[in-house]
Amino acid sequence: MSRNILVGALCVFTAAPGRAMQDRPFQAAAPSRSLTVFPAAAGGGAFVRETRALALAAGRSRVSLGQLPSAVDPSSLVILTPGVALAGHGGVVLSQPSGGGAQAAAVDLELVTERPVSELRFAYLTGGLHWTASYSVVVSADDRAADLTGLATLSNRSGALLVSAEVQLLAGQIYRAAAGRFMPAAAEAALRRAEAMDLGVPAGEAGEYHLYTLPERMDLEPGADRAVALLTARGLPAEKRYTIRQAVHYAARGGEYEPVPAEVAYKIRRPPKHEAADLPLPAGVARVYRPDEGGRLQLIGEVGLSDTPKGEDVWLPVGRAFEITAQRTQTDYQVRAGGRYESAWRVLLRNRTEKPVAVEVVEHIGGDWRVLSATHKYEKTSATALTFRVDVPAKGETTLEYRVEVET
Repeated sequence: MSRNILVGALCVFTAAPGRAMQDRPFQAAAPSRSLTVFPAAAGGGAFVRETRALALAAGRSRVSLGQLPSAVDPSSLVILTPGVALAGHGGVVLSQPSGGGAQAAAVDLELVTERPVSELRFAYLTGGLHWTASYSVVVSADDRAADLTGLATLSNRSGALLVSAEVQLLAGQIYRAAAGRFMPAAAEAALRRAEAMDLGVPAGEAGEYHLYTLPERMDLEPGADRAVALLTARGLPAEKRYTIRQAVHYAARGGEYEPVPAEVAYKIRRPPKHEAADLPLPAGVARVYRPDEGGRLQLIGEVGLSDTPKGEDVWLPVGRAFEITAQRTQTDYQVRAGGRYESAWRVLLRNRTEKPVAVEVVEHIGGDWRVLSATHKYEKTSATALTFRVDVPAKGETTLEYRVEVET
């Protein structure tokens, strides 16, 4: 026994044994879709779960699933309805649109049904969909607080109109097979449960990834982008940091170096009791704004934000401060026995602004080294980094001097 069935967004055609196909199709419910969309940084794509109202009798049926994304991967198709399976022969045939480009496609199946069913549930991987995260950080005029807003932008280039779809956004790095398909583990992870949270868009875990479940179903038109809010967190503690870094060679004779401007960055803290503390931040672009003296909001920097786990602070380098500079001078150099060298340095810090500032001076030193003397307190922050924190008065200067011994 076999049946020829076309399942599209609107119609179902059936042919019973010994009877001609009906002249007039009867209306069928539109497909119910649930999407897990992968980030653009991981190559994009989506794992799609569909439910279509469809009466299948026991036995074999030939089914055409229409209105699918043009980039559907038929080899990834999974039948989810209990008692329904792909036939051992007949295969899966993808029908691409004759016009080419991003248009809806169809997949022809041959199914074996153990008992009558009234709906068909299935899932598949597809390209043509992706999402990106972006953040707006508004820093207060005194640089002590910040408001953080996150947006997710979904792009549909799949060729299919996705009506009233449940959407989940998967955040994290997903491995891809050499042929460019998503690995099965990613599909399995996307299918797992998402545990809701109370802040912004519910976030949960799927394997080693995070899922953000959008609160409402949405229509995704072909060729369109949709932006939805991920989170809003106000009054986060902020700190403005000035840092001086410059590559110098300690085991060689030098002289006076050119002045370099200080790097400017904001550290946005997420205290444990703050509502934003337990929310992971997917990788994306962060734009930092600050009001000027007249109260007009200005863009002061744009930076790529990497995946940030729950509770971790956010570090946002925004540019350089040309009115806060440092000039290094090697004041002494001596060669000692056993491959050891002594090197003395003076770092002149200048501040031409109206406010006093604290500047971190980070010196990168290779080999085995130790500090012999210094005019300011220091910390060995790593095996190759020596860090000073120096206060510089408004419209003033501060001189930092130190001597190190290096063994290469």
